[in-house]
Amino acid sequence: MEKKEYEYIHPLTIITDRYGGCYSGGKYLAFNLEPWNVPKGIDGCDIECATLWDEEAKEYAIGKGDTAQEAIDDLARNLQPTENTIKMVRYLFLDFDGVLNTGNYARQMKREGIDPFDEFGALFDPEAIANLKHIVDQTDCKIILSSTWRNEGIMRMRELWKERNLPGEIYSMTPILLSTSFQDAMTGDMMGFPLREAKALEINAWLYQNAGRDDRYVILDDEDHFFPQQQEHLVLTDENEGLTYQKAQKAIWLLNS
Repeated sequence: MEKKEYEYIHPLTIITDRYGGCYSGGKYLAFNLEPWNVPKGIDGCDIECATLWDEEAKEYAIGKGDTAQEAIDDLARNLQPTENTIKMVRYLFLDFDGVLNTGNYARQMKREGIDPFDEFGALFDPEAIANLKHIVDQTDCKIILSSTWRNEGIMRMRELWKERNLPGEIYSMTPILLSTSFQDAMTGDMMGFPLREAKALEINAWLYQNAGRDDRYVILDDEDHFFPQQQEHLVLTDENEGLTYQKAQKAIWLLNS
C-alpha cells in the first residue's frame, strides 16, 4: 500500500483551534514543529491570536481543516514542493558569530574547562550545527558565507568545514566591501565612513551577479542591518542561543515556499 505524505512529516503537532477557526480558517491545526515550538499566540487572547495570523503565521507551514486528518493532509500539501519550486536554486547566506558560534556554548565550555578554540577559531555550538544540517537536508541549499570569517579565504573556510565535519559544503562567499567614500558637495573633500549596511550591500552584489530571478534565499544572521527588501528573507538569531530548531524551521519554510 502506498504511504501517505503525512507519514513522512516529522515532527508533527496537531492542536484544536481555541477559536474554532475564526482567525485561522480551520478547527484543527497541524504544524511541522515540536509542541514547545508552536507559536504561543495560537492560544492567546483575541488580539494576540488575530495578530499572529496576520503576521507571524506566514513564516510557518500550517495545515488547517475541520478534522485532524484534514489538517494533516493540508500540511502535507503545503510542505510538498511545487513543480516550479523544485527547479529553483536555494541560497543560504550564513553568518558564524551569533549563529553557529553562540554565547551559551562558549560559557558552557568555560564552566567545563574546555578550550573554546581550535586552529580555526571559536568552536561552534553542536545544537546549532544540528539545526543547520536540518536546513541543508530539507532544502538542498547552497551555503554562501557572509561571515567576516570569510576574510581568511575560501580554501581556509572549506578546510574548516571538512575538519569540523560540518553539514553541506561552502558553495561561495559574498564579496568584501573594502571602503565607502563620499564627496562633500560644498567643499569637494572626500569623506570615508563605516557602513553598518555593508553586509546588505555585499549580499545584494552576490545575488545580482549569481542568482536567478526566481531563486530563493535566506539570510541567517544575529544582526538586522539589512535593506527592507531583504528583511522578509532574514532569519534573525540571538547571539546567545544561535540557530535554534524553530529558527531552522522558519528558514526551511522560506526556502521551500
